Amino acid sequence: VALLVLIGVHVSSTAWNDWADYDIDKINLRGHSDRPLVTGRVTRQTMRQLALSMAVISATVSVPLGWTAMILVVIVLAANIQYSLPPLKLSHRKWIVPFYLPLGYMGLPYLLGYLLSGSAVLQIIPAVGLYLLFVARVSLKDIRDQIGDRAYKKSTLVLTYGVPFVCKLSATCLIIGSSLLILTTPGTVARWALFALVVLTCGVLWRVAVASDRLRQLLFIGLGARIGNGILVCYMAALLLQKHTYPAVSILVFYMC
Repeated sequence: VALLVLIGVHVSSTAWNDWADYDIDKINLRGHSDRPLVTGRVTRQTMRQLALSMAVISATVSVPLGWTAMILVVIVLAANIQYSLPPLKLSHRKWIVPFYLPLGYMGLPYLLGYLLSGSAVLQIIPAVGLYLLFVARVSLKDIRDQIGDRAYKKSTLVLTYGVPFVCKLSATCLIIGSSLLILTTPGTVARWALFALVVLTCGVLWRVAVASDRLRQLLFIGLGARIGNGILVCYMAALLLQKHTYPAVSILVFYMC
């Protein structure tokens, strides 16, 4: 049930954003077959109806999870609307975007998991670490969208301060967030695997910062995103495997894969 709720919230928030930024996306996402509104396969009215219906379905489906979970879902749904639509339209506020979006991407799943687990203690350190990892990733998203954002005078960190600045912000959040995760990661091998992935990701961010053209930037951002996924997978695997005993070599091979 929680998974269905999360999918519904994600679809609703994406639909609202696609509907609100239609003109900008026509430039930034030209040729992207996975964006039906841009390609013309659906109308703006259909996209708005999708956003509304998925919001209602998500809130309704969350009822069996308890009143606290339902209220949390409704708050996130309302926040998604304020992100994309007036009067706040937070998606056009450069210093809010990278720190606001991860609250939905990471905060909602984490808090739902906490509520459903029945745990008496909310683990703050890994929560902050995961949040900062998502900030590091979201910070880079506007590098792809510079052309359309500039055409419609959308305020972003990339257009205001440049790509190197955004890469430094991303690297800072990555290092701090990963350090918090490493502190709470069981097992020496897992900690070293996370450390290696963080170093590798920082190297990729440096390549993004010094890339001479937009295509190279996007290629390295895509590579960094895949390595970032590896950081999350390694951390979760370490938590799942902490109660099992395996040879160190086997664990090392697992993390390398």
